[in-house]
Amino acid sequence: MIGGLANFVLETATSPGTGAFILNGPETGRRPFSAAFRSGQAVFYFADDGSNAEWGLGTLTIGTPSTLARTTILGTTSGAMQALNFTGTVEVYNEIPAERMPILDESGDLTILNGHQFSTVGLYTEVSGGVYDTNLIKGTAPNGTIYQIVLREYAGSHYSMLHYIYDGTNFHIYEMPQTPYNGGRLICPAGTGAVLSDLAKYQPAGDYATAQSLAAEAQTRAGADGTLQTNINNEAATRINADNALQTNIATETQARIAADNALNSTKANVAGGNNLTGPQAITDGNQFTTTGRYSEVTGNTYDTDLIKGTSPNGTIFQIAMREYAGSHYSMLHYIFDGTNFSIYEMPQTAYNGGRLQCPAGTGAVLSDLPFSDPNLKMQIFSASVAKSGGQARVNFPTAFKAGTVPFVFMTSTRSLNRGYACIPMFQDDASGNPLIDNQGFTIYTTTGSGDNNDAQYTQYLAIGYF
Repeated sequence: MIGGLANFVLETATSPGTGAFILNGPETGRRPFSAAFRSGQAVFYFADDGSNAEWGLGTLTIGTPSTLARTTILGTTSGAMQALNFTGTVEVYNEIPAERMPILDESGDLTILNGHQFSTVGLYTEVSGGVYDTNLIKGTAPNGTIYQIVLREYAGSHYSMLHYIYDGTNFHIYEMPQTPYNGGRLICPAGTGAVLSDLAKYQPAGDYATAQSLAAEAQTRAGADGTLQTNINNEAATRINADNALQTNIATETQARIAADNALNSTKANVAGGNNLTGPQAITDGNQFTTTGRYSEVTGNTYDTDLIKGTSPNGTIFQIAMREYAGSHYSMLHYIFDGTNFSIYEMPQTAYNGGRLQCPAGTGAVLSDLPFSDPNLKMQIFSASVAKSGGQARVNFPTAFKAGTVPFVFMTSTRSLNRGYACIPMFQDDASGNPLIDNQGFTIYTTTGSGDNNDAQYTQYLAIGYF
């Protein structure tokens, strides 16, 4: 059980005997337990009546009044490991007992007793209702830049890993959620991260402003379709062969992982028995935790060095590792596993895959992948049925563009819906010869054509502009 710890928490209790402390409220200048912790949380406590004292872990129940159950007795001034019988007024305050205090030895190493992971589980803050942050690592670089890694719990929803960077001017937050939220996409200062599959429906960048360019593009696409079908057939055959090879590799990898797990379990420290972690596990300057030299070979010439690993209060496992692809590059790996969903984020060096994030949703995309040189341009494709009236007609965009801007609009026409009659749609001009186009829509003029003047014509539009 991990005890909660907060500053200036002190209340009194009257004649609790050996039972739970019924809290009277804080003394002057101090805070009540209910202001620092949530109901049901385990917290450290000291109880002192001026003659005798007791310390341990209690369970807080917030109410009117609040109570603190004496769940685990860590020590007393009498030497007995059981609750003292207090018959008068007792001061009950929050402080960490010596039994749970981390202390550096003469070599500057930290001995961690009764646990095998370095973590700050239980040291959390409530950001907003039902949202809690657990600090994992925090420090300051030599140039003063502040960095912090936090596990955020959205109660009843999901977990995210948050990275904070603050250089004194700019404050950046990168959020890496589990797969069930936002499709496992990175949330960064520029917005929600895209992956390559998001770009499948976009046309490549190019000049589509003239009929000649459109005709050339159509011819190019027709040739590309034939090549694509050939490539699809070849890819299907390649995938079948790859699937067969993958099944073989999976079986081999499974055996290798079992052997690696057995080897790991046989060599890891049994800190529950009181082992001291020294040497490679070292706190070098007071604000960093490193495991230098502790690595495992994942596959041939691929090595993982664990940087930090732990378990949150509800059992979610998190891990950060440095992966070395020998002779190729390095990557930072983030793992989150809540017992059901296993999410991996890989951040490789620029030399590999262009430095793109590998996340549960796919390979991360960047601005240069967008179809336009200006990333703020957006497009709308829509259709409308316009009466062949020989006069003007107003067509509105499905979504209005940015006020004060004039988008580019392209249109095509078809034969009429019912009897094959046709007319020609044209943009209506104003008195100065400019097309009547604004951010809300545009005005067209249709010729009467031939046949029934009341027949309707189906027209398609492509609009490009700013939102």
